[in-house]
Amino acid sequence: MIDTQGIVINQIKYKETSIIAKIFTERLGLKSYVINNVRSKKPKYSPSLFYPLNILDMIVYDKKKYGLQYLSEIQDHLNLDQIKKDINKGITIIVIADLLDKTLKEDVKYENIYLFLKTKIIELNDSQEDNSYFLLKFFISLTKYFGFQISDSEEFDLQISNFNSKYKLNEDELNLLNSILSKTKFNNSNTSLNILLLKKLIIYYQLYIPSTNNIKSLKIFEELFN
Repeated sequence: MIDTQGIVINQIKYKETSIIAKIFTERLGLKSYVINNVRSKKPKYSPSLFYPLNILDMIVYDKKKYGLQYLSEIQDHLNLDQIKKDINKGITIIVIADLLDKTLKEDVKYENIYLFLKTKIIELNDSQEDNSYFLLKFFISLTKYFGFQISDSEEFDLQISNFNSKYKLNEDELNLLNSILSKTKFNNSNTSLNILLLKKLIIYYQLYIPSTNNIKSLKIFEELFN
């Protein structure tokens, strides 16, 4: 058995009272775990443990071959109380989890990404900044770990506008992207502008990871915040 931390990506119902939780672990990467009886009247583990992007301490069995895995013990690593209480942070978490579900693959070694994700989840829990701006920074920072880091706004603009000219950045979007890349101060409370750039970031992701073409939760986010 292996001790590891893990970040919940999502869950689906399994049989009558169980779930399959997709969890990105610190030591083993992305794995799918069967959690028995969690939907029963007297579950061993609280269903709240498997809230999207909850951080867990786990003792797991590690079957070397691909497939469903099983847990021995599991508990909260820390209390993400603000994320669970704040509906705005809650939908922000769901968008991030949706993106990770489309990008992370089982049995692939990702360098340093676990620590990055953990740091960002804790940052969001404690943050007071605009949620759409937080998402923008997260989406941009994550590209580094998948090998298509955004480091130049003009190069970014060129790539997405070559894909389709209607995605060319306007001046406000360019200024916003430049401010994030250079870490300079910017009016980050313009939610409409933030969401426009977020949509173009999704186009950029699709150039490298086609499965990111359907981030359904982003539409819910836009309806809630725009």
